[in-house]
Amino acid sequence: MSIAKTTAEAKLTLPLVEKRRRNLVLTFACTNAALSAGLVYGWPALRRTLVVNEQSSLTEAQFGMIFTAGSWSNLSAQFFAGLARDHISGCGTRTTACVCLLAALAGTLGIAFCGESNFFVLLLSMFGIGISSGAFLVMLPVAGLFSLERQGTILSSFSGGFQLSGLVFLLLAAISSDRRASFGGFSVVLGFLILGSFYMLPKDQFVKWELEAEAGKEKESEKEYLSVSVPENENDIEGDVAVAVAVLSKTRDEDDGSDCNYKAPMDTAICLDQIRSWEYFLLLLWFSVQMIPMQYYVATIGLQLERKGDDDGTYTNIFSILFAASAIAAPLIGKITDMAGLGISHALASGLNSLSMVILGLESVPLPAHTVGLVCYDLGRMMTFGTFLTNIGKRFGYTNYGTLAGLGSIVSAILSLIQYPLISLAIKGHANSVNFLCGGIMTGIGIPYCYWLWRRERAEYKMTESMK
Repeated sequence: MSIAKTTAEAKLTLPLVEKRRRNLVLTFACTNAALSAGLVYGWPALRRTLVVNEQSSLTEAQFGMIFTAGSWSNLSAQFFAGLARDHISGCGTRTTACVCLLAALAGTLGIAFCGESNFFVLLLSMFGIGISSGAFLVMLPVAGLFSLERQGTILSSFSGGFQLSGLVFLLLAAISSDRRASFGGFSVVLGFLILGSFYMLPKDQFVKWELEAEAGKEKESEKEYLSVSVPENENDIEGDVAVAVAVLSKTRDEDDGSDCNYKAPMDTAICLDQIRSWEYFLLLLWFSVQMIPMQYYVATIGLQLERKGDDDGTYTNIFSILFAASAIAAPLIGKITDMAGLGISHALASGLNSLSMVILGLESVPLPAHTVGLVCYDLGRMMTFGTFLTNIGKRFGYTNYGTLAGLGSIVSAILSLIQYPLISLAIKGHANSVNFLCGGIMTGIGIPYCYWLWRRERAEYKMTESMK
């Protein structure tokens, strides 16, 4: 057999190895999201454990501050993690993820061993647990290793995993009433995630094999693959060249998720230009307007349901279960985003969020019917995060993904501090008014942006089609 044919067979196996590698990393990243990314949003279950089972002497205002600390760190950690991954030498994906998960591990141990009325330790522990979202963010760019048509589905699945992690606190409470045993045991799981991150994640960024070759990182191996010696029999020349050409054509053209020629509309190497663009500003405005009421909702849902007659905590537990179960719809939501576009997906998320707030504010709605509102909230929240993360990848590219996604998170984190005055109003008996106000703002500001984005996407599509 000639060298050309041997080289061709070796070249054909490379994409298969690459597919297996990226699928394995994607599976680990989704597992990490499902076990650690959104732990703080299991707060209603932990709050009820402290209040009912352990008779904590803390006030509702103090509980509100504890959750605010956790939710704030959950958002702001993404900015610092993204900045470290993209711009700080020596950090990269691997180190950043390990540090964030280590902070979550420390926070979990704090919850496990602190007293039920120890306000400061609970607050610091929730703050540490919230930092786990930094690891979640730096793993998101793995979606860039796949085809453009699949990125929305993948990133929405990450969002689903994020919500699934909100069930962890409820499961730990169900496993054991002893926090030392349940949360202490869970800290071991986080330890394995740290080890997995160290061994499976890239040192710097996720890079496609094709781009590494283009950058010269694999020039030597590339030369080996493309080398063609003169065959002993001249009659084999035509056949060998045909094999080599077919290999190159298949490697470049087959649907292996490369999409190397695709360039996001707002993609540029200069991050500051992207940050200063109107499109990014409007995206941050939309995301922040949705986040403030959504954080307030989680912080007060247990209290509001108790006031509506949920004395035994049944519907508080249902909220945690539905919060996690909504992850089942993540691939479908991602498919909607890929097919219908970002503008329509943003609008659906805004509508679901608003509807959940309105239903919660209706006194005439019987307690069982509030399940509908809980479903709307869980789906709307997942769609909000999914479309936000997909928007950055598809519209701005993955060059500065960590910085752009992280900046959006910290801006919304700073603005979401408004949730605490809203929580105070709810505690004082004005919850329904706050609910209606939030629902109106979410659609009043959100829908105009969605319409603008839809028009922009449509114009770009028509331009692309005309060029073809």
